[in-house]
Amino acid sequence: MAWEELRALNLSAEQVRTAAKFHEACAQTALAEFEAISRRTPVSGPENLNDIQFALRANAASALREAAQWRLLLSPSSALPDLGQAGSLFQQLGQPFGYYLKSMAGTLDERDQNRIDLLMRAMVAELTDERPDHPEIPAASEIRVRHQQQAYLIVTASSLDSGSAQRLSRLAAIRSPHRDGVIPVGSLGTPIAKYWSIARHLLGDGEEDALAIANLLHSMCRAYGETMALAQSNKHLWKNASAPVDVADLDISGLTAFSVRRFGLAMMEDVLADAGPLDQLARIPLNLGLSLARPNPNDLE
Repeated sequence: MAWEELRALNLSAEQVRTAAKFHEACAQTALAEFEAISRRTPVSGPENLNDIQFALRANAASALREAAQWRLLLSPSSALPDLGQAGSLFQQLGQPFGYYLKSMAGTLDERDQNRIDLLMRAMVAELTDERPDHPEIPAASEIRVRHQQQAYLIVTASSLDSGSAQRLSRLAAIRSPHRDGVIPVGSLGTPIAKYWSIARHLLGDGEEDALAIANLLHSMCRAYGETMALAQSNKHLWKNASAPVDVADLDISGLTAFSVRRFGLAMMEDVLADAGPLDQLARIPLNLGLSLARPNPNDLE
């Protein structure tokens, strides 16, 4: 990220590094406590975690997610380890958001993609009132109640090259009531219908699909810009990196990165320009997503 964009956020590189290190230290403390407890009580799966173990793993996952977004403000390469580890921890907690973060980091493996297929089959089975035909598919009720997790699952599945994941995503995108839903998702409270629309267009391959995504991302960026401007009004919280906002929005940046991987950098840059102007503050998460696909020589290590 360039100096001028940090200036738009009224932050210094040192403030950003300090915030990242703080959250990484919190994560390591939680993981150390988790390991100490687990040595006495072996863990074989998320369903066997006791309340303290679950809380410690969740705290570590959340702290690493926070650290990753601060690191992303400096450079994509420095954010990737935290993104990947946070994704693995959320995944171990049974949260599809983990696959979203791992996909951002480029660390999804074949086992992850198989699991995404199983989760998508469970979602489609729930939507079509069919009984899952695979013993490892989670119960439909587990998928139904986690609406925000469904949003991260379908955009991740739609962005993959897997034919199976894309076929299942098409079925879910057509049948799910979330395609018109208003349930808030992410730190900006974006209506879930926007995630469903992005998922549908990620399944396309034309410029009109890329432009539709660009328009949706622009609307999210405008909300981001307004949120950041308001957050900066509390100078004490902002100076100490304690404002209750996601300064580097991983939803916008992740969806931008997925779109670049689908349509190519040149097309996405063209359609983002066609979608209209954004001020420097509002454009920051778009730039972060583009930087995941194309490292910037002006990034701050």
